[in-house]
Amino acid sequence: MILHIKKKKKMFTEADAKEAILKLSQIKGVERAKLIERMLRLETAHFKSLQYKMSGSAGMEEGSWKNLPKNSYSTFQMLDNHLKGDKQMRTFIKWNSVYEFCIYLSDYIDRHDGNYARWNAVSAERQKVYKKHLEGVRNRFI
Repeated sequence: MILHIKKKKKMFTEADAKEAILKLSQIKGVERAKLIERMLRLETAHFKSLQYKMSGSAGMEEGSWKNLPKNSYSTFQMLDNHLKGDKQMRTFIKWNSVYEFCIYLSDYIDRHDGNYARWNAVSAERQKVYKKHLEGVRNRFI
């Protein structure tokens, strides 16, 4: 993975995620925090992926998201090798904090009537697969 970074920036850690999830549980409730913890664990390889460390999120390509809160993120470029054979530099959102991302994700779930699997896929069939994958993820913070 090749990064295009102008200067060294803070890398997000598992401790940042834990702090965010615990804070989220106080604001949005324990069940929502548990769900978001599982989603983050699945999407970030338990907070070890470079994309998580760089972005503080489950990976969000710029231009694909609505209702982003102003002044809560910046952007960076990274080689995206998520899709086989499609290795291109892409611009991703870097959140100021994991907590701000968690609030955005919680609000996203609310905007889609609780359909958290829409985060991963629009197709109903792929959403079923995503939900099944999430069932296998164990919470560790909450």
